[in-house]
Amino acid sequence: MNDVEPHKVGEVVSYIEDVANEQTGGGSRMLKALLAIRDMTDDEISKVEIEKDGKIRELEGPNAKRHWLVKFLNQETQPCAFLPVVCEVEPRPVAAKGDKPAAVFSKERWSTVSLTEAECDAIDAKRAEAKLPNLADAMK
Repeated sequence: MNDVEPHKVGEVVSYIEDVANEQTGGGSRMLKALLAIRDMTDDEISKVEIEKDGKIRELEGPNAKRHWLVKFLNQETQPCAFLPVVCEVEPRPVAAKGDKPAAVFSKERWSTVSLTEAECDAIDAKRAEAKLPNLADAMK
């Protein structure tokens, strides 16, 4: 497929996201996707408590969000594995300005997918096949 050809509705598209690159907003997009999967808001993770050296400590702001993000990218439990999430992409054209050419940026809107009990069971079966804990345990 040509790189400038637009994707069609319903087409599966994948790409690699650099979550460490704050300039491209990688971490922010990943965080929004995970919050949508968990049906949570940004405010719910602005403060988190962690246990460190036998003491409970509170993290706030970017440190709290980073901790929460790392927790859900855990390689052992992979809490988001096999979970569907909806991403609506709205193209936003930006006119040429000065020495910068015109460009099209996108705004993503993430939302959850309501799952039936049968769909949850199917996800748990895929997780078991991949040797991952069941969904309920992974989301703790």
